[in-house]
Amino acid sequence: MGLYAKELAEIRARKKEIRALLKSDVPTEKLDLDAIEAELDNLEQRQMEIEGQVETVAAIRAGSTAGLRTVATFRREDPKGGDTRMAYANEIEERRASPEYREVFLRYLMGQDVERRALITTTTGAVMIPTSVFNQVIEGTRKAGGLLSLARILQVPGNLTIPQAGVQQPAAWHTQGEEIADSNSPPGGVTLTGYELVKLFSMSAATQSMSIAAFESYLLEELMRCTRDALADALVNGTGTGQPKGILNGFTWDATNSVAIAADGDAWDGLADAFALLPSNFAPGSVVATSTAELFGYWAKVKSTDGVPLLVRDTSEGMPMRLMGKPVVIDDYIPAKTTIVGNPGFYYFNFSQPIALEVSRDAGFTTATIMYRSLAVVDGAPVAPAFIKITRA
Repeated sequence: MGLYAKELAEIRARKKEIRALLKSDVPTEKLDLDAIEAELDNLEQRQMEIEGQVETVAAIRAGSTAGLRTVATFRREDPKGGDTRMAYANEIEERRASPEYREVFLRYLMGQDVERRALITTTTGAVMIPTSVFNQVIEGTRKAGGLLSLARILQVPGNLTIPQAGVQQPAAWHTQGEEIADSNSPPGGVTLTGYELVKLFSMSAATQSMSIAAFESYLLEELMRCTRDALADALVNGTGTGQPKGILNGFTWDATNSVAIAADGDAWDGLADAFALLPSNFAPGSVVATSTAELFGYWAKVKSTDGVPLLVRDTSEGMPMRLMGKPVVIDDYIPAKTTIVGNPGFYYFNFSQPIALEVSRDAGFTTATIMYRSLAVVDGAPVAPAFIKITRA
């Protein structure tokens, strides 16, 4: 931290010199106030970047990502010496949610002249996407279907600890006057920290001549595609190391939460056994999730001895297919010969830092393209034993 400490000391000393100059007897007309204000802005921005890096390093050494934070470029000092610090989370969110910020953000990405200080940036200089754009990206990922469409997606800065739900114990009859004992063990918690989700993509330089609405639509499609695929895969298969923890790696699978169907086994019995293992408090909203190949290559072919198919179509409900009355969700990130029975509402994603974008017009100079890099800090994990795994030989 020695280098950071030295630079911080130099920045603070220079700011002190400027304040002293402004408070001196030098006539105002002899001062270049625009240049002084610009220098103060630059000093303040650099100080914020260093402080953010120091906090991040400290958090990493402490074993968490609590030091990661969102920083806004509109935090600035009054040239007359007052310190007006406006970079609070609620003010950042208000700015991100405003129509004015959305327009400035899109114009900036299109290469049009905008006031840089009007943008909200991270400590690396990436520009935060507006709230409306972020919401449309998340909505678009949900429409793609699969388990991701039913998972919960939050946007809470920093680490987020979610109480881990367990199997509920029923109420007990109480004898008047006797002490009431807690029948449940204290709930644990699942802490979501943050992993960097990065994607590079390019657009033709011709996009600069698009209308703002057309450019926004094009940008949304790119962001939705790269975000959707990464989250959908992590939800099922994430290892928890450098990425969110998926359902298949989120539990120790044994006879209490998994069913194995032998090669000559009865699929009806296997599915019934899985439903029996799912705790009753997770049953409402539960589904049967499997891949397209597994659904039509195995489950759709299963019939009872009198020819009744296990898979039925139910056009009266939103879910068109059901297995033993449970809605079927097709998710092609689920491996072959594997089916998940459970409640995807107990899988959480949290964006501790929303999607931010950086632009480079140099990398694609020879191909007339503009390079964009999207970066989000996100984590995810199942927060309850709300899933049963079925495998077959």
